[in-house]
Amino acid sequence: YELLNIDADPRLQGFALAQQHLAIATNVLHATPYICNTLAHCRQLLSPGGLLVVNEVLETNAFAQITFGMTDGWWLFASDPARAGQQSPLMSWERWCTLFADAGFAHSHAVRGGGVLDGQAVMVARVSERGQLLVEPQARSAKGTHVLTGGLGGVPPLPAP
Repeated sequence: YELLNIDADPRLQGFALAQQHLAIATNVLHATPYICNTLAHCRQLLSPGGLLVVNEVLETNAFAQITFGMTDGWWLFASDPARAGQQSPLMSWERWCTLFADAGFAHSHAVRGGGVLDGQAVMVARVSERGQLLVEPQARSAKGTHVLTGGLGGVPPLPAP
């Protein structure tokens, strides 16, 4: 694992392009100044068939605005043309889907939370197997029950019957 500033060109940080099979970002991509550059840098790092897994909040609320709105980082998006007119850096699934396609991801899918996780989503964007910059985007969003395990306090694996 290595530290990466996704705002800057990955090559200038010593990363080779199209070499990563998986990139994971949890509640961080929205906090970058220019989301199109951010997603382009993510796409550049991934090999053909590579996956970008993004965990993000999809909508703002008063609590988030009061809590994070007091930080400088919350407002980095303010001069981003891709988020012009928005009240926060958070974006809807539909907006993420469009931006994934614009960045050259071939497919994208989202699993949205419910209950206390309402407004949260795990999104997966995939580079085409041929590594082409853009294929017909296929975007889906799933609601319902999904089990994601792992980490501290995660649901342990179930034994096979």
